[in-house]
Amino acid sequence: MNKPDHVNAPEINKLRLSAEKLMKEISSGSYNDRQLASFWEIVWVAPRTLGVTRQFIADQTALSTTFFTSKTHGYRKIKLTSFFRVLNTLVQISNDILGDLIDDATQKSGYAGWIPNPLKEDNQLANEIQNLLTQVIEQLKRSNSLSSIEELDTYYRHSLIELLETTITLLKAPLIETELVGNTGNTLKKFAKKISEHGSSSFAQSLAENASKYLFDLLPK
Repeated sequence: MNKPDHVNAPEINKLRLSAEKLMKEISSGSYNDRQLASFWEIVWVAPRTLGVTRQFIADQTALSTTFFTSKTHGYRKIKLTSFFRVLNTLVQISNDILGDLIDDATQKSGYAGWIPNPLKEDNQLANEIQNLLTQVIEQLKRSNSLSSIEELDTYYRHSLIELLETTITLLKAPLIETELVGNTGNTLKKFAKKISEHGSSSFAQSLAENASKYLFDLLPK
């Protein structure tokens, strides 16, 4: 594909993350009205964000141009297969554009806070970090000892789960946002400290400390 003339990497990555998050939400095999509304919002802003035409997106998805041409279609129900196909296509287009940014080293001069993903060529490390973050999420969801800590209330645990899931998705992209990675590392470090102070789950504490260290190691020194 031809690169758009003007590229806004943060906005493209935001759209890609939104599409991936929505795909994960509907992976159970159905979608609700909120998810359908989110889908059409993503579809509507995609051409402007990605710098491509609606016709180009239609061609890539093998769907009719009219599928993408008017927001007045409303939030009409669509087949789940089309739902997935469109979102997956938008993710692929986003990755192509962000990949071009890396190849041209554009991000070095124009996108502060964004760096080439150091995990791109190290699948083993990428899997290890993802596994650690996933295990922390499972601990947050299922550990009775963590839920008994007053500071780790339901809102805190849910917010941390959402942050970790976003970070897992981000670490699969060609570019990573250093601020988000650093924020996740700091949050995990504080989370581990809270566990230590209450003498709770040493396993969850170890997971959080190791995940935090790996994330900090990804950042420029």
